[in-house]
Amino acid sequence: MRILFSILFASLVTSSAWAQVVEQKLTMSDPDGYDQFGKSVSLANGQQAIVGAWTHSHGVFESGSAYVFERQADGSWVEAAELRASDGAEEDVFGFSVSMQQDRVLVGARDDDDNGERSGSAYVFERQRDGSWLEVAKLIASDGAENDLFGESVSLSGEYAIVGAPLDDDDGLSSGSAYMFERQEDGSWLEVAKLTASDGAFGDFFGDAVSLSGARALVGAKYDDLFPDDGRGSAYIFERQADDTWLEVAKLPSPDPDGPQFENFGARVSLSEDLALIFAFDGLGLAFVFERQTDGSWLQIHRITASDGQVADNFGRGLALHGNLALIGAPGDDDAGSFSGSAYVFDLFPADPLTLLEELVVEVIELNLNTGIENSLDAKLDAVLIALD
Repeated sequence: MRILFSILFASLVTSSAWAQVVEQKLTMSDPDGYDQFGKSVSLANGQQAIVGAWTHSHGVFESGSAYVFERQADGSWVEAAELRASDGAEEDVFGFSVSMQQDRVLVGARDDDDNGERSGSAYVFERQRDGSWLEVAKLIASDGAENDLFGESVSLSGEYAIVGAPLDDDDGLSSGSAYMFERQEDGSWLEVAKLTASDGAFGDFFGDAVSLSGARALVGAKYDDLFPDDGRGSAYIFERQADDTWLEVAKLPSPDPDGPQFENFGARVSLSEDLALIFAFDGLGLAFVFERQTDGSWLQIHRITASDGQVADNFGRGLALHGNLALIGAPGDDDAGSFSGSAYVFDLFPADPLTLLEELVVEVIELNLNTGIENSLDAKLDAVLIALD
């Protein structure tokens, strides 16, 4: 059966009521079957978007592609480029993860084989003056090894890039790590740090999700404490120091360890300045918001659920954070048909403040779209990009 994937682009006409949603569906120009176009997406400046199609074959089985779209003067979106790895090979799955910032993109190819089978890599592309996109760097781990899955997750911020390798083995089998790269004056990218959890252990999957915001990084470890406990997961905050090293400054453990059961805390993460948004799964799906305090500690301030959530909605499987706004996808929601999906926008600090730790169910707007696994919220807050699964 021929299955095609697509993207719905929802442009939010910003007003106090967020009253209007204008939708455009994006599709790839050269579908060839089970492409999984939309598994990963990212948006920059309200004018550019990138969409991964990690199992697209274009003559080489599951080598993968990523597509750049640009916003036109009339508000429409047009495919501007298809990105492929210069050395793409069978089953590299280029496009498994993507991140975009202005005229630069980072694309993960977690199954690339440069350092051994499925060791992984990531590629940096930059937009040229003529509008074309040029591959300018290939990132690999300095100590990469077989089955590390370097490129499982990626994030860009300024002159820095972070790449997750959740099956790296420094602290035990699949304990996981994340690598920090910095762009140099000559345009090259240099690995400047390897991040691991201070208490990393077997099976943590540290690096399965990453997010970078300025001089701060958030790294999820969705299976932390799997043994001997129940594997609820955790997330770690790192900050860049004056000497350019990166220091773990906080561990955000799975909340309510003796409360209602949930798992995979840290499987999806998003960071925006002093706020962190972290997914956990409890059958319905939920997300937690943490805020950095003046003493540098991080305090949980919200537990977010969908007001109409149902089992298998997968609320929280896609999430993004910018300023006071959180975008959370629910790909299994059935409002517009079986697995039609929805996405919710939450105002974390409304005019009438919520009580600390009160369940947050004040959706600004619900988008009835077939949402997918990754979402991205634009800095200008006038557009939302939502993947289809």
